[in-house]
Amino acid sequence: FCTMKYQQDFSAFLSHAKRRIEYVKQYPTLKDEEEKDDLLFMTRIPWVAFTNMMHPIHLSPIDSIPRIAWGKIFEDRSSLMMPLSVQGHHGLMDGLHVGRYFEQVQEMLNDPYHIANT
Repeated sequence: FCTMKYQQDFSAFLSHAKRRIEYVKQYPTLKDEEEKDDLLFMTRIPWVAFTNMMHPIHLSPIDSIPRIAWGKIFEDRSSLMMPLSVQGHHGLMDGLHVGRYFEQVQEMLNDPYHIANT
């Protein structure tokens, strides 16, 4: 696990992320930060074009942290495709929220240069 603070400036975020990843590689742990609920668990599996992803969830205490996973990018009928899985607690999000998230991700993928320069 590797936690990182959000930074709007992508270059600053990337620099911080690289340092955090190197630290976690040297001192790995599977423990969550205690009393920390404002997280997203994100992962990528660039070797697999999956159709479904299930993440482990703690039931005691109740775990409501959303889990997001990206898979292998592949071509289908001359379009690039990328699996994206979102798993969340239904008490905190509905299909409408997940649908809006997918729309925003698609907008960023359609115009990544615009997003990177805003």
